[in-house]
Amino acid sequence: MEWNIYKEWLDINLYRQMVSMIYQSSSREDKMNFMRKEKENDLFYGAYKQSLEEEYGLYYPDEVLERINAHRSMTKPVYRALGLALAKSDYLQEKCMFNGTQKSRFWKQFGKVLGKKDLCCISVGCLLSEKDRKSWFDELYAYPYEKVEEMVFILSVFPEDITLWQLLKGKVAACLGSRRTISVYEDWPVYAWVTGKYDKRLKNDRTKDVAVLKRLMKLSRINAENANGILIGQLEKSGYTKEEVIFLNGVLTRSESGLGQLDQESLTAEKIAVNVLKTFLPGKEPYPDAVYKLCKTLLCQYDLLPVRIDGNEKIQQCLYECLNVENVKTFLALFPFRKNGLKKWHYIDLNKKEWECLAGQLDEEAFEECVNDTLKGNVFEKQELVSYLKKYRDLTGHEYSDIFRRTGNYDLTYVFHLLCENEILDGIGLMQKFVKEHEQIVIKGSYPKEEYEALLKKWEHILFYLKCEIGNIETENSYFLLKLLVDKIGMDGVSGHLVPWQIMKKAFFLDYYEIQRENCEIYRPMLERSMHRELFLWAEEKLFTEDTEYYVRFLQVILLKESTMLWMEEEEARQIAEAVLPLMESGFQKEQLHKKYMTAEELQNYEKQKNWKSEQKKRMERWKKEKELKKSFNHIVRKNTDTDQIFKALYSYYAYGRFDGISMRAKMVLGYMRDVLKRKGKIVTDKQEIEYLMELIQKLYADGQLELDGVRKIFDRMEAA
Repeated sequence: MEWNIYKEWLDINLYRQMVSMIYQSSSREDKMNFMRKEKENDLFYGAYKQSLEEEYGLYYPDEVLERINAHRSMTKPVYRALGLALAKSDYLQEKCMFNGTQKSRFWKQFGKVLGKKDLCCISVGCLLSEKDRKSWFDELYAYPYEKVEEMVFILSVFPEDITLWQLLKGKVAACLGSRRTISVYEDWPVYAWVTGKYDKRLKNDRTKDVAVLKRLMKLSRINAENANGILIGQLEKSGYTKEEVIFLNGVLTRSESGLGQLDQESLTAEKIAVNVLKTFLPGKEPYPDAVYKLCKTLLCQYDLLPVRIDGNEKIQQCLYECLNVENVKTFLALFPFRKNGLKKWHYIDLNKKEWECLAGQLDEEAFEECVNDTLKGNVFEKQELVSYLKKYRDLTGHEYSDIFRRTGNYDLTYVFHLLCENEILDGIGLMQKFVKEHEQIVIKGSYPKEEYEALLKKWEHILFYLKCEIGNIETENSYFLLKLLVDKIGMDGVSGHLVPWQIMKKAFFLDYYEIQRENCEIYRPMLERSMHRELFLWAEEKLFTEDTEYYVRFLQVILLKESTMLWMEEEEARQIAEAVLPLMESGFQKEQLHKKYMTAEELQNYEKQKNWKSEQKKRMERWKKEKELKKSFNHIVRKNTDTDQIFKALYSYYAYGRFDGISMRAKMVLGYMRDVLKRKGKIVTDKQEIEYLMELIQKLYADGQLELDGVRKIFDRMEAA
């Protein structure tokens, strides 16, 4: 932890350097256990930037005391650092560390510079004195403690002194409550140390004067938002803002000084983290750096949530609906974790002065990437766009448009289109320049290979963006780019880079399978009729000369599209239809084409002719069917005449035949029976045949093919043999 509150009072880095030197110089076997215990209580324990050897070339403790003044001004913070280091590491010191009088001379100067009323001097006296120890402690208890940093310091030196704690606990509570002067954000280590170190004592203390400390202690264990934020309300009455409480809740649950530290993988810890981010990341006004340091720690730790919150796997997903990045500090806190964030969180508004600093704080590639995303995602008026790009040039020293020559990136195609649309980039001019250089090299189809390859290498990325700008040929600008290419180079264009016919096939769905599925479409709402007609003629000519097998199908599909009449003259469409119809096979599409492009009189005549043909077809089908049935019937009769199986065969013929020929079969069966009765007068046969005959008559009657009177006549003339 960094103690900003002591920066002007004690040189913390020098203190750490001196303690480390003494520790490393000591030969005591139990020095590790000693330092482990000191670490638990030492306020200033931590890492230093450089050792005394590295920074000043000092190798021994006595050398430090003797020569430090050659490197540092001997201020009170320096004396306090060295004096406290010597006092707290006294157990580790050995005679060989101080060969001369350096130590005694230092103590004399120490007392002289600081004075006996200085709190550090008193604490050193209490630590080192043997004879007058009581008088030093009397001084310690009588000291007029007013500032919280004084109280925390002395409690860290004597953490087990119950008398000192009882003397100071109320004052500490007041300094962290109604008389608070320190910053929650800058001096949060004070809260972490007090609530962590005196956790057990505070739990058992029922006096009112430590109530605020007990509430602060709760922030290291529970979510302050629980129970409708009762704890937040209580601390607000003690002078804290809601934001300060939420910050402390976030930092104290993570503090290494906390004795009852919250499980960081618990749902409670996750919810506290989300609450911290939702509180401090939104908004235009920035908070102190400590806030964003905490936010970055939480974003890193909960990149993947151990326990999902509302189905979210990553902590940034919890912010999607509530966070708009409106200040630079929030931007920088989120930036290292951008892969899980929204694109808009990393937009840089260079039209606002406060965002200009990011050009220096991000590396060149990252800054350019954010600018690209901003141009893609934000909405700009032309003047705003011009101003934005000018500011980019001023900050980076080069034009933004240079990026299009350096790289061919599909993500930048919209930006290229945006700049062309606002006339900041001249797409037509670029195409004209390329065509001119192309014509200078390519003469009547032949060209020097090396020069041609150099040309394509030079224009490679620009041609990519021009191809994307032509795209689906939906704007006048894309049409003119395509026309320029077709007129100057032809439909085959520049192989591998810009091929007009390939662009048109993709834009208008002109390959074989799309035409077969009737997907091809020429119409574009933003283009004029003349432009549509030229596009159609390009496609029609190319298909006629190179893809003849589906040329007719293409014309048929285009003519049947409702949108075609928006750009093609009706008379022209009729003429094409008249030419195409004879080439089409009969079917639904041909009929639809007839209906769409015939006059009323032509359509009437067409319908009459169609109906006559349909009737003739039905007649022929009936004649063929009747002929087949007669042939089958005659075969059965010839086969079974003069046998006792004729009526069984006739029953099977009638009853098990196809439904659509029932009347024809009935007509032939009844005709046969009338002929038999006319020739013989009676139907004489055996009993089994009579049963089949009766079933046949019953079936004919049930199907409506024989009247009741006819049934009676046949029954009257039946006789068993």
